[in-house]
Amino acid sequence: MKQAFIMIVAIGVVAAFFSALPNEISGFRNRSVEIAVDFEEVSILAEDSGFTVERTLKSLKDAGVTAVGLRETNIRRYVAEGKIAIFQGGEILNALRMGSLENPNFVALRDDGKIVSNHTYIITEDIDLAQKLLLRLDVAFGRQAEMLRANKPYIIEIKALRAGVETLPVGLDTKDIQMLQNIGLRLVGRPSNVFMGSEAALTKILTEYANLPEGLLSALVFDGIDTAGFPDYLNEAGSILLENKMRVGFVELVRRQAGIEQLMSLTDYSGVTVHSNMRGRPVASIVNAVMERGARLLYVRFHIERRPASLEDAIDFLTDIRDQLADYGYYPGVPSSLGGGGRQPYLHCCAFCQHCASVYCCAESFFTALSDIGGACFFDTCFCWPDGEPPG
Repeated sequence: MKQAFIMIVAIGVVAAFFSALPNEISGFRNRSVEIAVDFEEVSILAEDSGFTVERTLKSLKDAGVTAVGLRETNIRRYVAEGKIAIFQGGEILNALRMGSLENPNFVALRDDGKIVSNHTYIITEDIDLAQKLLLRLDVAFGRQAEMLRANKPYIIEIKALRAGVETLPVGLDTKDIQMLQNIGLRLVGRPSNVFMGSEAALTKILTEYANLPEGLLSALVFDGIDTAGFPDYLNEAGSILLENKMRVGFVELVRRQAGIEQLMSLTDYSGVTVHSNMRGRPVASIVNAVMERGARLLYVRFHIERRPASLEDAIDFLTDIRDQLADYGYYPGVPSSLGGGGRQPYLHCCAFCQHCASVYCCAESFFTALSDIGGACFFDTCFCWPDGEPPG
């Protein structure tokens, strides 16, 4: 019997060893650090330096950058690029009344009573863009979007004010994604929970990230004060993230986003610690975040508030970060997750058997010792003293 329990103890020791081994190996090998820059800041650097965004990103990559933080494109960007035009219904009615707008399409819609002053209208000649916008607008505003014209120019009506429509994120721009792939940079998604007010909207936005080309998405670092799905759809968000193996970025040293603890637990803690530097802080503070606090995704910010922003200074800053990390054995690359590599129930079961065997052995030793003491007393009483009693 005792041999069986000794065997169980041995199995438990082996189980404990193999349970700890993956974490030790991970800690030894976890020397890669994702160095990400913000796409909007890169755009400012490109503009002030007179280069294209693509050329600027290539220069930053040479300095150590491995990923780009990218938010969803909004309506305003498409307006600025001349791809769409956006009007409040009241603006169209006033322009028609004053004679400054003579577009026959709007005239026909007005005559049919389909121009409403507090609705918003988007016009584009790109059918693919029109369909993309219609889908996102319809989900975001609770099926309040409609295509009024199925031919060029395509006109979409949204039953909402223009101010709310202009800031609507309408998905990642395919050209931006293609550019990152061509350069060889990964993507740090920056989705916002503002327009995830329904399960359909949440699913639509997160699924777009899940469908990115394999290996492109590094992590999701939520934009704003709360995480995706907070407060009503955290379980749904966690299921989508876990099913598609998408990692969540946990930003250190700042006020925690609402819902981040629940979302991390729902995704088996398959996240990554993020350090976003305060502008003006020395490089040493960034390196300390990696060495002392385990940050594995550096979201590097530049001095873009001083215009014109200097691309040369940004490159020097990144080069210093890369070189100082290298001095301590760290290198730019894909970071590992916070989680412990998944559950290992068979090892936990063996460890439980070990504890049970240990308790049994302790109890057996105790009662054996107690029995020996009792037996000795009995022997002394019956055989050692002639009177049958120990001396008083």
